[in-house]
Amino acid sequence: MKNNWINNYLSDIKCEEYFHAFNILLLVIGMMFSPFLITVGLCSSVLGIIVRLFQWKESIKLLSQSWKIIMCISIVFLLDIFGIFFSNNKTEAFNVIVHQIPLFIIPIYICLISPIKKKIFDFLILIYILSMLFGTIWGFVVYLKNDYADVRKLVIGARNIAFAIKTAFAIIILLIYAYKTKKHKKKIVVLSLWFFIFLIITQMISGLLSLVFITLVFSLIIIFRRLKSLSKRQTIIYRSFAWGFVIFICLSCLWIVGQYNNYFIAKDTTPLSANNKTLSGNVYTHAQDDFIENGYYVNNFVCEKEVEEEWEKIYNKSLDDTCEYSPYTYRSVIFRYINSKGLHKDKEGVRALNEKDFDNINHGYANVVYAERFSLKPRLYQTFFEFERFEKTGNVSEMSLIQRYVCLKNACKLIVQNFWFGIGTGDEKEVIDKTLREKYTVVEIEDSDPHNQFIYEWVGFGIIGLCLMIVALVYLPTKLKLWKNIYFISFFVISICYMFSESALRMVAGMIFYALFLSLMTFNKKNL
Repeated sequence: MKNNWINNYLSDIKCEEYFHAFNILLLVIGMMFSPFLITVGLCSSVLGIIVRLFQWKESIKLLSQSWKIIMCISIVFLLDIFGIFFSNNKTEAFNVIVHQIPLFIIPIYICLISPIKKKIFDFLILIYILSMLFGTIWGFVVYLKNDYADVRKLVIGARNIAFAIKTAFAIIILLIYAYKTKKHKKKIVVLSLWFFIFLIITQMISGLLSLVFITLVFSLIIIFRRLKSLSKRQTIIYRSFAWGFVIFICLSCLWIVGQYNNYFIAKDTTPLSANNKTLSGNVYTHAQDDFIENGYYVNNFVCEKEVEEEWEKIYNKSLDDTCEYSPYTYRSVIFRYINSKGLHKDKEGVRALNEKDFDNINHGYANVVYAERFSLKPRLYQTFFEFERFEKTGNVSEMSLIQRYVCLKNACKLIVQNFWFGIGTGDEKEVIDKTLREKYTVVEIEDSDPHNQFIYEWVGFGIIGLCLMIVALVYLPTKLKLWKNIYFISFFVISICYMFSESALRMVAGMIFYALFLSLMTFNKKNL
């Protein structure tokens, strides 16, 4: 079939252009699902650089004209090279530089093969969208097949936060394309809606927050730049959109406040007394530590003896046995679970549990809300619990958000100690981990990374290094006049969200995402 979609994109393409398109294709798919494809794509890109250098006059001209752009894109790599002079561990510093080299290879490669034909450029973006579609469908199927699927591990080979942010970027690309070209509007709306629903269903908060933030940025741009130049009809449309966004944010905040009240405001007002007894005549214990969950105090109205006896009688399992599908013991789960249903922790509380509750407990769910599907409520309640337990006990194990906070706080302590020039290349990870281990073990916190690119660079290279990085981020679009391009603004905002959520440029997939798309946009801005 001559007029199929592949021919539309790849007709009249030279053999060399196919080779370069295939290299970029490997990087695009690899950063989603496969480190192996990334490695192959990088090796093939190096080969492409070598081939292009045979045309040395043209290559030198291109590189000499674009060296500032390449330096800005690879600023983190250059900081690593500079930081080796401050490093106490030269071997590790060398390993870090080798790891970061994609940030240098990719902009050089894209520079040498640019300008890329628009149809190839569009094809690569299409492959990115299709990769995201495949990933979301795969993740959704896994989610449907398993009632207790870990939402952080739905897509094989992809980190949850990274995949969520890339999904948000796919939504923005689609909506901008529909807005600018007026083509395929219905298909794009359906596809964008699917991506958005996937983010909600799988509780990918980072992707949703990225969408909120980028919508806010565009709303401000519309208000301050374009409102005066719009027609009356367009003004009404944009104002309606802006008000709709405000109403959505307000409703979301009201929902969160409602859930907060439902979680933290006590529902059981029964007076506590040493004479409080179960129906069987046993005395309740009350810790009175105000540890609350779902509106009920976890450590009040507890009769451990009755729970233990009744649990063993009904389910023929000891509370000290490990849950069938999780590493937790029943003892660490059962009391919270009974409490989350508004029941007293006694014989009657155990008897009130049904088969679904038993299945939830077997999977390590300590709150009945955690088993709810197609909702953001479980993630919100997990967050409430993390902060509540940390405030009451200082415990950080098994709590991702609190661990991020602790790691960030630890990194900030190092910043104060090494404010101007930082620690140096190769020492960051070791020193960050060493200071964290003074208070927390590997069992409590496995990953000591601060999960913030800007903080990581500040630790490594001080305020001077951080300022250089920020200047590079801003200088590039300013020099190339990209601030007016809606595609670039979207990518820039998404990248900032990514860097605030993870040490993105210290991870291979994050490096590829940032360096590849930024290089494609800066060296081929006419295709945007």
